[in-house]
Amino acid sequence: MRIRAITATALLLAAAAVGCSSNSDDSSSDHKPTSAAPTTPTLDPAEARTACVDAIAEAIQDDNDPEATGDRPDECQSIAEDDWLDVYMDGMRQRNQKNRDALGGTLEDAGNG
Repeated sequence: MRIRAITATALLLAAAAVGCSSNSDDSSSDHKPTSAAPTTPTLDPAEARTACVDAIAEAIQDDNDPEATGDRPDECQSIAEDDWLDVYMDGMRQRNQKNRDALGGTLEDAGNG
């Protein structure tokens, strides 16, 4: 009876040791200590908005309109859904102004000539 208890205990300890070691080998990447996750520098809301407007203007100029494709530029991920239309329109205005400047005039000038 005593031999059975010792054998059973030894088998349980061996099984526990094998179970722990095989789990750590199989998922060693899950248990590795990781350094702090890299943080992206946070912009203040005004800087974030400006970066988003610039990205929208550039995307529209490149025929990749984020409103048509549904893909917001990375710079716009922090923009709230309620603010999206205003920011998008500002980006469109910026793109339009750059195009007018490239033509050498303003929209008002085009009607007066």
